[in-house]
Amino acid sequence: MVARIADDGYSGTDPPRPGLLEVLRLAQEGKIDAALATKRDRFYRSRLLRLATDQDLEDHGVRLFALDDTGHMVADAMLDSFAEYERTIIRDRLMDAKRRKARNGEIPGVVTRHTGSLGRSTITANKRDLSPTRTCPPCGRSSRWLPLVRPSTR
Repeated sequence: MVARIADDGYSGTDPPRPGLLEVLRLAQEGKIDAALATKRDRFYRSRLLRLATDQDLEDHGVRLFALDDTGHMVADAMLDSFAEYERTIIRDRLMDAKRRKARNGEIPGVVTRHTGSLGRSTITANKRDLSPTRTCPPCGRSSRWLPLVRPSTR
C-alpha cells in the first residue's frame, strides 16, 4: 500500500476533490497500479466521469477497484447508474426543501442553532424590507439578524 487517501466531507459528484486528484497524481507518477474504494460511488456518481477516469488511469496502467464491484461489466454499469440516479433524487429533494423554505418567507440555506439545548432558532425574512430576523423557540424572542443576504437592487 502506497497511501491511504480519504475525501472526508467531499461529494462523489465533485470531480476536483483533493483525494481523487491525489490518486491521479500518484498514477501519473507511476507510484500505484491500483486504487481501491469501499464502494464504486465513492469514486464518482456520474457514469460519464467514471468511464473517463477509468480510461485516463488505464493509460497509466492503473485500475480502479471497489469492494462492491461485481466483476461483470453490465452489473457494474447498473451500480454506477443507481449511484447517478440516487444523486439526482438527493438534489431534487434539496431543491424542493429550499423552494418550500423560500415560499414560507424563510431564507433558503440558512440554519442556525440556539446556544441552549432546547431547540433550533429559525431565520425568517421580514416581508417589508427582506431583513433577516432570528426567532429563538425556547424563549420566543425575536431579534434582527445581521444581514448576510442582501436584497437585489435591480
